[in-house]
Amino acid sequence: MYTASPTRTPAVPVTASTAPAGGPVARVGPSLEVLLWLLVVAAAAGWRLIALGAVPAAAPEALRARAAWELAHGSSPGQSAGDLTTAVAALIVRLGGDGLPWLRLWSALCGVAAVAALALFRPYAGRAVSLGAAALVAVSPIAVAAARTLGPDSAALALGLVALWLILRLSFDGDRWALPWLAGVAGLALGTGALALAMGAIAALWLAAESVCGHPGVLQHWRAAWRDGATRRRALALFLIGLLPAVLRFGVGPDRLALAGLYDWSGAASDVPLPWHAPLTLTALYEPPVLVLGVAGALVLVRAWWRDGAAVRPFERLLLVWLVAATVLTVMGLRARPGHLLVLSVPLAFLGVSATSRALPFSARIRLRESGLPLLPVPMLLGFTALRVLAWAKVGAAPPDEMVGVLAVLAASVVLVGYALHRSWAALPGVLVAAVWLVSGWLLPNGAATVAFHNGTEPARGPRAAPERTALVQSVQEALAAGRSVSIEGPVAEALAWDLRGRIVPVHIGLAPDVDVAVIRVDAEMGYPATGPGAVTVMERWYPAAPDLLGYVRWLVSRRGWGDVAALRARAVAPSATSQGRDAGP
Repeated sequence: MYTASPTRTPAVPVTASTAPAGGPVARVGPSLEVLLWLLVVAAAAGWRLIALGAVPAAAPEALRARAAWELAHGSSPGQSAGDLTTAVAALIVRLGGDGLPWLRLWSALCGVAAVAALALFRPYAGRAVSLGAAALVAVSPIAVAAARTLGPDSAALALGLVALWLILRLSFDGDRWALPWLAGVAGLALGTGALALAMGAIAALWLAAESVCGHPGVLQHWRAAWRDGATRRRALALFLIGLLPAVLRFGVGPDRLALAGLYDWSGAASDVPLPWHAPLTLTALYEPPVLVLGVAGALVLVRAWWRDGAAVRPFERLLLVWLVAATVLTVMGLRARPGHLLVLSVPLAFLGVSATSRALPFSARIRLRESGLPLLPVPMLLGFTALRVLAWAKVGAAPPDEMVGVLAVLAASVVLVGYALHRSWAALPGVLVAAVWLVSGWLLPNGAATVAFHNGTEPARGPRAAPERTALVQSVQEALAAGRSVSIEGPVAEALAWDLRGRIVPVHIGLAPDVDVAVIRVDAEMGYPATGPGAVTVMERWYPAAPDLLGYVRWLVSRRGWGDVAALRARAVAPSATSQGRDAGP
């Protein structure tokens, strides 16, 4: 019979008897566990807080940054300007912070808090699994990019994880205070973004699935808490308290009252939507080891659930529902920003570490004395292969004769590994998992570092602000300082919103008005005489449209995308000179 209140013993270390289904996990003492958690949170803080201004802001972050800056200086932003993160960023500027790093600070702190919040799931996922998932999220390039961008996604993820933990406490522990606190977190989450609402919908779907699939006991504590009048009153009061900052984040006024979470969910505040296959493509681009381990963990759980439903614990069923529902949500439309894909990264991290814990017992079966000698040449052979592939990536082509040689080297490596394991095939799952983790040890930190500190081609961060745009910005500022009339075309104005903060510049759509200087797109130029610098690239947007192995390797090394790159190019022209020429004509 299903039990809705599993025994929780946080003080007992994970052993073979308390570990998640699938095999024992290495014993972790309390003091060592605390040290490891501190290291993981410190690593997350380093990736998210150091050099927050290393990458310039491009649209749409530039629009949010300017809205926060203007709000701090007394302007009315309107309902679409941003969420609670924008309001907190404006408060930081009002208290003395200035510049892009200060505006991004709150989002980065929320990203660190989201990693630390994964510790709340220790009683349900297991200590080792929670710690491993937190380590993967700490160095996840997608999570790092979202935390280092002024936007609602990091705050929404942190609140969504806390809400999910409160749901588990009420479902399994019968903690009636969990319901009022959950209501307060839900009210506050309505002021963030669609990510928090998506996690709430996933949790509701899991509760419904548990009830329909023959485990109605999970709802017993919910019914008992709801029947308690005092609990209901506390829940309503905390919901209203949480809702107040979500509604009044920009002050009181008809143009400032809006729930950012619902606004974002409706798509009205969306950036340029990503393609429908973005969840799989971006995860495979940045975190292929996590994708492989997470899918493997999901398949193992599905197989165990098919054989014996009782062998899969409620939290593991939650992970399966989470992964499937998040995939459907992101494919169907929750992909307006790369940060939305965090709803998919977290369950993949949990499932990946769960798969690792199930494969660890197999790794102990390998006979190193018999298998070690044939494996010695394998690292050298793989190193040679990696060097040749890097050389091909630089030139963008692979010579046929060299390709044959590399394929022969790979075949030799496979033969050597097969010979080494021929007497201990049972160790193969452990060896494969260890190989995936070795790849993760380089791929994830490298991706997090490039996303955080380098202004390369990063689809996880969205559009890229081109460095050469500064010449155009300087030209506009000089024209304004000289008292000349200036107008900027709409898309260019959005891309330069942060660079031109504090400047009131008219925005035009279509034909440039009769002004001294007009900044227009290059493809919109209609014979205007140039002024200032020539055509410059203001912003670039790249997304991998087709698979390309050599292009992927080149992107890993140099962060240069393959295929077509959508570039916004602009130049400053003088429409008034054209009109004067027409007036002076015959």
